[in-house]
Amino acid sequence: MGITDLPSVNDYWAMETRVPQVANLMSSERFRLLKRMVHFNDNSKIPGTIDRFFKIRPLFSFLNNAFKTETQTPNQSVDEVMIAYKGKRADNLRQYIKNKPEKWGFKRFARASEDGFIHDMVLYQGKTTLEPMVSP
Repeated sequence: MGITDLPSVNDYWAMETRVPQVANLMSSERFRLLKRMVHFNDNSKIPGTIDRFFKIRPLFSFLNNAFKTETQTPNQSVDEVMIAYKGKRADNLRQYIKNKPEKWGFKRFARASEDGFIHDMVLYQGKTTLEPMVSP
């Protein structure tokens, strides 16, 4: 969960391994409730889209637009970046790249400045990555 990585979510609230920055912010029950209930898109709008990341697209677009407004440096690069994911519910969206520190996760292409700041990114969805998000 961010900078401090513990084996179980419960460990952030446990007496021996308590992380005050998390535990003081909210109860474990509230965290579980938010994790279960948070939605970034309306499920009733799913039909007619080929966007495999439909459920997080509004959040992703908001972040991407914010990144593009930052001052850019003349030296930039494009690379594939893994968003680590060890869960089982990603179907075939989860990718494997053997030369990356995080081998399993969601692949994205990112354009970053020389200081590492990302200015633009595209989530990899297989062959449909660069196709329009709405089917005809």
